[in-house]
Amino acid sequence: MDANAILIAIFAVFFTVGLALMIITMITASKAIKKNTHMPKIRTSARVLSKRMDEFAVSRKKEIPRYYATFEFDTKDKAEYQISEDCYQFIQPGDSGTITIKGTQFIGFNLDV
Repeated sequence: MDANAILIAIFAVFFTVGLALMIITMITASKAIKKNTHMPKIRTSARVLSKRMDEFAVSRKKEIPRYYATFEFDTKDKAEYQISEDCYQFIQPGDSGTITIKGTQFIGFNLDV
């Protein structure tokens, strides 16, 4: 087997694995979206445990920030949600209020007054 045949075989394997991962990711995402659309909106008491920001690289020159917050519910369950920049700036760890969620999707958070 010559070097070109080996390179073609390696490329084919990586291409196939990459394509399979993309398909699996798309199927998983579409299942989550479908599940969320059929879930009811739930409003419940929650407390902000923490918040964080990650940079998501769109290209070599551009990164988009993603904002997350971890909430603790009355049942002592904890969950992390991706939130908007406005909500990220608005909340602080220790804040209590009412969270609105739909499945795994964060809808909003209102502080107790």
